[in-house]
Amino acid sequence: MAKACHFCDKKAHVGGTIVHRGISKKAGGIGLKLVKTNKRVFKPNLQKVKAKINGTTMTVNGCTKCIRTGLVVK
Repeated sequence: MAKACHFCDKKAHVGGTIVHRGISKKAGGIGLKLVKTNKRVFKPNLQKVKAKINGTTMTVNGCTKCIRTGLVVK
């Protein structure tokens, strides 16, 4: 089973965090300097759900948004 939502195909995607150094101008420094960017993975909130698909009950991964909006028929 893939790490993606069965209903909307939401899956992990890659982004980044920015690392700053220094003291802000507001605090009396010369400003924040960008040092580097770190790669990170943004993962969806997937839950294992028993859902009816084509008349049969299956255990699938569903994101919480699909579960809340009613796309999942339990």
